[in-house]
Amino acid sequence: MNGKSNNIKRRVKPAVADRNADAALRNLMTKVSLLRTGLELAGPIAGVDRASLLYHLPRTMRQFNLWHSELLPPELVNLMPGFRSNTQRTLNKNAEQLELLVEALKVLDALSVQTKPKKLQTIASSKQEAREAQILKRIAIRELDAEREISIMLRGRLEALNARYDTLQKEAASALEGLLEENLEMRGKLGIDISFPSSKAKILLLDLTKRKKS
Repeated sequence: MNGKSNNIKRRVKPAVADRNADAALRNLMTKVSLLRTGLELAGPIAGVDRASLLYHLPRTMRQFNLWHSELLPPELVNLMPGFRSNTQRTLNKNAEQLELLVEALKVLDALSVQTKPKKLQTIASSKQEAREAQILKRIAIRELDAEREISIMLRGRLEALNARYDTLQKEAASALEGLLEENLEMRGKLGIDISFPSSKAKILLLDLTKRKKS
């Protein structure tokens, strides 16, 4: 009796395993077909919007293995056959489906930038613009600080030059006054008439003459 029971079990197990393997293959073929449909590598599914399907497709082999129909939005779930997650082992055992999957993922990777939702593109663009604006702002602040430092330095130099000019002007006037006074004394001693080489010298000589008389 036990021998007959064991024989029955041995006959049942291969049958169940075969059915499971067939179901796993059909599931895998459904997933690969949907992926290729989204990429227009296979025939379209009636009523399924390609753009919407494309957005919900897996981008990597790991994502593909975990991908199941419940991840799709309701409007797509009702239009497509159901499918479930699969193991990498199942995928490796079906070379043809694996090859089709690899081909589809390559195409999807090339399209990933182009198919990014417009809202996400806008957000990414806004963030990039904000980062660039911050960089430009920091550059502008540094340049403004540098210009301010240069302005302060130049103002200091101008003030120093003005002070030096005033000092030299006073020294020159004092030296000229001394020379004219000496010239006036020499001319007075020699009885020479006073001549005026310049209007400024004339003014100085007249001033000195008045001071001498007083």
